[in-house]
Amino acid sequence: MRAEIASTLTQAAPVLEGAMVARAPRGKTGRLIAGLGWKFYPKTLRLIVGFIGVRLNRKLFYARIVEGGRRAQVVTVQRRKVGRSGLRHRRKRFEDIASTYQLRVKARQPHHFVYTPETNLRSFLARRLNGIWDRALRRIADTGNE
Repeated sequence: MRAEIASTLTQAAPVLEGAMVARAPRGKTGRLIAGLGWKFYPKTLRLIVGFIGVRLNRKLFYARIVEGGRRAQVVTVQRRKVGRSGLRHRRKRFEDIASTYQLRVKARQPHHFVYTPETNLRSFLARRLNGIWDRALRRIADTGNE
């Protein structure tokens, strides 16, 4: 039973990832699309499809902004001094701050491509898993009638 659920989930993952890739915005570099992926945990039967926490995706911080949008606001920016060997300190210390200024950030409409109703993850997986659940419930019901 467990192996059947695992194989169903691993077969469904590339299909769901393909649906996300099809809706993803096409940029100059294609990094958003490259950051999409899936991971299956067989021990817990958990499937993750989308931006998973790998090293490549740490630089894709803007994917969340593209996905969910952004409101217009004014933010305070602290520009840092960089020498030949890079930043002096990893933490933002007072001696590293070159200048502080206000930056007006424009609003951005959300472009849903990972978390969308069209992905329809639940109904897509439910159709594939219904037969497995029916067999499991029948087996449980039959064992109680001894």
